[in-house]
This record gives sequence, structure tokens and C-alpha cells, in this order.
Amino acid sequence: MGKRKVILVGTKQTKHDIKKPITKSKNAEKMKTKKSVVKALGMQLLSSTKSRIVSTTALVLGMEVRVMWGDNITYTGKVLAMEEGKCLVHYKGWNSKHDEWVITNTKEKRNVLADVANIEIKQKKNLGKLKVIKNIKKGVESFEGLANSDNSDKDIEDENDPEMAGLCEYEKIRLRNIREREVLFAELKISEAKADLSQLFTPSQKKQAPSKRGLASEKKEKEILPARKSSRLSGGLVAEIERYVPLLEPQSEDKSVQLETLNISETFNHSSDPVSLAHTQNFLSCLSKATPRKSTISFSNPTILKSSVSSLSVQEDQVAKVVPGRIFSLSVHPASSPLVVAVGDKAGYVGLWDILDTSSQNHGVHLYQPHTRPVNCLSWDLANTNNLVSTSYDGTTRLFDTDKQEHSLLYGEKEFLEYGGWTSWHAQVSPDTFLISQGTAGTVVLVDRRVGWASPVNTYKVFDRLHPKTVSVHPVQNSLFLTANNKGGCYIFDTRYATTSTKLVTPVTELLGHTKSITSCQFSSVTGNQVVTMASDDKIRLFNTSTTPSTLSPQCQIKHNNHTGRWLTPFRASWHPTQEGMLVTGSMERPRQIEVWGTSSGSLDMVTRLRGEALGSVCSLVGIHHSREVVVGGNSSGRVHVFM
Repeated sequence: MGKRKVILVGTKQTKHDIKKPITKSKNAEKMKTKKSVVKALGMQLLSSTKSRIVSTTALVLGMEVRVMWGDNITYTGKVLAMEEGKCLVHYKGWNSKHDEWVITNTKEKRNVLADVANIEIKQKKNLGKLKVIKNIKKGVESFEGLANSDNSDKDIEDENDPEMAGLCEYEKIRLRNIREREVLFAELKISEAKADLSQLFTPSQKKQAPSKRGLASEKKEKEILPARKSSRLSGGLVAEIERYVPLLEPQSEDKSVQLETLNISETFNHSSDPVSLAHTQNFLSCLSKATPRKSTISFSNPTILKSSVSSLSVQEDQVAKVVPGRIFSLSVHPASSPLVVAVGDKAGYVGLWDILDTSSQNHGVHLYQPHTRPVNCLSWDLANTNNLVSTSYDGTTRLFDTDKQEHSLLYGEKEFLEYGGWTSWHAQVSPDTFLISQGTAGTVVLVDRRVGWASPVNTYKVFDRLHPKTVSVHPVQNSLFLTANNKGGCYIFDTRYATTSTKLVTPVTELLGHTKSITSCQFSSVTGNQVVTMASDDKIRLFNTSTTPSTLSPQCQIKHNNHTGRWLTPFRASWHPTQEGMLVTGSMERPRQIEVWGTSSGSLDMVTRLRGEALGSVCSLVGIHHSREVVVGGNSSGRVHVFM
């Protein structure tokens, strides 16, 4: 046994003593354990059935009440405080530390499955350990007697209930709980609320389904593959493996470009039907006589621009499939009547839709195929606004004369086509001259319809083996034109300084800030004092081009999701044709929408977002009517949505 060192206070002497172990009484330890466990078990029994007030009169502060505990003993108390469903009771003759909150609700608590059985099992387990069976048994029996007396009325009701006949106690409790829940749900009207919320938040399939107006969608036949069988399950006999090799479809030969005038009997898709052909001829005849209203401007008051644009809506009868494939170009006819929109698609089709025609077979849609490859640019002729100019990747630019009802050539250079050249964009400089971009050759040619379509008047080499993706002519100074490439370069050129076609033309102004391919760049339609660009770096930029310095930084730029992906046409910004300071763009945001922007303040201000139940897809290309408050959007399934 170790020794401890004791220091006497006031002396320098030390005393060594033996450390005695601390001993505990075994009997005292057992008794303490028994008492604590018995007390805990007793509290558990008493708390298993909560105390309740026996008084039947309405409770008020200060009144005397009788409270029955779980041991079936009634105590007299006084109400000190009251809350919803419970009150604070002080028991007479007891210390205030025993005050407790007692439930005042006289309704019985709903039976929970096997409550009594679970309590009985726990009690028996504790009784066996503590060896106090006699005292605890009395409490259990009194508790069970109380429960049995409370449920006696229910037992009588169960005997008279035919649905309870032959059921065990578990099934009876379960059936009672189900009935109580049904009554509670009926009182709360949960079923009606669930139906209303489901109708609000579940999108209707009818509204989200693509519009069936206009052209009928082509039904694709489902490919049926041979059934695959397991050689192991067939008995171990491995037959000769026959692998499925799909039949190779013959490669569709590219249609040769016809460098000649095409009549609508050759380009109209239902030319074999005399009734349909006569109907489209009548439509073109009416269109050739339409005259635009030059004095009227849509959305003319900038101060109420937001309210006037926000009132536009799209309905189911304002959506139609105009071309079979993805829309590559869109242009709205300037006349107010008939209200016509032209779109070009991936396969070389050009569709005209008379929006207000709802009685004809195709709901006013007329389809032609003057080209063999995507129609990337459409515009109405400045010399005659009823004629449509189209530029395609097949290397030609055509004029759709609605009066003569034919597609004549504006440009189609034979040597250029034999070399594999292609065209992508055009911009009209004057009533008789056009600028046309020539693919990866990096050149823009000037074509004069008075000279002929076989060769250009002049060629401007703006890029070195890069594609001039878009071309825009200044509306006031028509010697200036704007173009951009897929490397982020955007420049303003002057045709007066271009002398030869072998050297690169020196740009007048370079628009800075772009880091990726530019999908759209346009001068403002009235003054040309602003330029808007959209690029793959997810930005919309606004430039002030009232002056043309050598370099020009953006006046304003905002972040905009321009990642349309592989299957959607890239976004293009479109200015209002007759009003300064307003443009529209497509959007990738949900719900699907068309964005209207204001630029009068020198910044890009969101005016409103055009939305509707009938608009369920991305409209990459958007146009505005000249004289009516109409905004048109085209998606990649050939459908056109009209907000009016």
C-alpha cells in the first residue's frame, strides 16, 4: 500500500502515513439502486396516462377543479393560468413545485396500435429485473382497469358494427384510425385542395403540345429491330451468329442549282393539286397589291412602350407550322393587310403565312422551294416591298416576284459555284444594288440587278479565309457596311475606299470587346447611330456609331445566355424597322419568352418579356412589324408564334 506525504502547517516536519482505501457499503449501494429504479419505473407508469381534469363545467381562472391521475386517484387543485387546450393547476396541500400543466380537452386520445401491449411488455421487463413484482403489478392492473373502463363504450359500438365482426383487436384499432382520418380529411377538405393545387402546378399536355396548325408534321416510321435471343438459354446449341446490319440508305444526291428563273408551278409544294395551286396564285395576287402604311409606326411613343408591349399576347390560333424544318431566316411583310410573315428553313423551303387566314386548309400557309440548301437570309425588296429577296447556302440569291409569281435570280456566279462556293447573307444598299457575303472566301460582292446576275459588279475582300457571317448597311450613309466573323472580329468598311479585290480592305472602324464568334451585328434601322451585336461569349453589346473612330469600345454590354447548341438556330437581334431605340431578341430562359429591349438611354434596358401558354419553345429569330404592334418569333421546328 502506498504512503502519502503529510506536511504539518507552521513546521518544516513531514509525516508519513498509510493511505486508507475508501470502502462502500454493499447493502447501501443495492438499496440506492433499487430505490432509483423503482422511482423511475413508477414515474413511467404514472406518466403513461396523463392527468386529466374531471370537472365538466367551463374552466375559469381561480376555480377549483378535480384532477384524476394515472393511478386513478383524484386530487383537488386550483387553476392558476390557462392556454389553448391546457391549464396550470396548483394542488391543495402540496408545494408549488408540484404545479403542472393539465390537458383540458375532454376528448379521448386516439388509440395507437399496441400501445397497451408495449407498455405492458416494458413494465414486465423492469419488474423482473427489480424484483418488485407485487407493488408494480398493482399499478399495472389499475392502469389496465382504467384503460378498459375508458374503452368499454367503444367495445359496445364495435359489437353493433358489422364491419368489426370477426376482426382481431389490431384490425379493429386500425379500422378506427382509418375512419378518424377520413372524417378529419373531410373536415379540412384536403381532397378538394389537392385537386386544385394539382391543376395549378401540373402543366396541361394540351397547352404544351406543339401546334397542329399550318403544315402537317411528317410522321416518322418506327424502326422495328429483330428480337435478340440468348444462345445459352436455347440449350447450349450456339447457332451461327447473324448480326443485324441495317440497310444503308442511298445517299441523297444534292440537287444541282438551277441558274434560271423558276415558276411557282415548279417550286410550290402542292403544284400537282389544281385547287391548292389556284389558291396560292390568288394569295400572291392579293399580296402584290398590298401597300404599306409609311406614316404609321408601331410602338411609336417611347414613354408608354412598356405598357403597349406588355399587352401583347399569343393564342393557340396565332401559332402555325410554316416550313418543314428548322427556321434559318424570318422577315415580316411591311403591309398591315394582309398580315404576312416569311420564313426560310434548312432544306431550302420558303414559307409565307397569312396570319389572319384561319379558314383555308393550311391556315394561310403557302410553301415553296426555290433553293436546295438552307435559306439563311430573307428581306423584302426596297424597290417593291411585295417582292421577297432570299439568300441561300446553295450560292444563289433569288427574288420572289409576287406579281409575276416566279423566283428570278439576283446572283448566281457559275464559276464560283463550280469552285464549291456558297453564300450566306445579303443586305440591300439601294433599290438596285445588294451586298452578298461569299462564305469562307472572306469576300463580300456588290451585285447590281441592272447589270445582271451572272457576275458581281465589285468584290471586297474583307477577311482572309474567314466567313463574313452577317452584313448590315448603314441606313443613312449607304457606303458604310458592317460585317463580322467567327473569330470575334467586327468591322465597319467603306466601299469608297475599296479599289482592288486582291488586297484586304482596310476597315474604317473596329468594334472591340468580342472574344468568340459573332452571330449577329446590325445597324439601327433609322439613323444607324447604334450597333447591337450578339456573340458566343454570352454577351449583348451596344455601340454608339454616331462617329466612326478607328476603334470603338462598347457603350454598354450585358450578360445573356447565347448558347443555343447544335439543334437551335443562333440568336439574332432585330431592330424595330421604323423606330429608333427598340430591339427584340430570343431567350433561353424558362418559361420560354421573347425579350424586348430599349436603347434610347444609351444602355440595354429590359422593357418586357413576352410570354404565353402557347409559347413552349425557344424562338431564335424574332421580327417586328413596321406599322402594327405585332412581334413574330420563329423556332427550330418550323413554327411561327405571333404576339399581337
